[in-house]
Amino acid sequence: MPKTDITCTQLRIESALFSRAKILAAVYGDSFNSFVTRLIQNSISQYEKEHGELPKPLPADELSSDLPKAPNRRPRV
Repeated sequence: MPKTDITCTQLRIESALFSRAKILAAVYGDSFNSFVTRLIQNSISQYEKEHGELPKPLPADELSSDLPKAPNRRPRV
């Protein structure tokens, strides 16, 4: 997957759950990020098996211009 196709997000998760998930990711030989990505992909696949394909998101350049835009943030140093 090209790096331009990656969206960075900030996941808020309870500390104990995060710690346990990191351990489980290590058991599977995954990073936490890869582990969570796989869980999301599996959830989407399961949903689509039961309910049909989800709609494809619009490309960013086709979104309505009246949608609120996220503020520009400076990178942390």
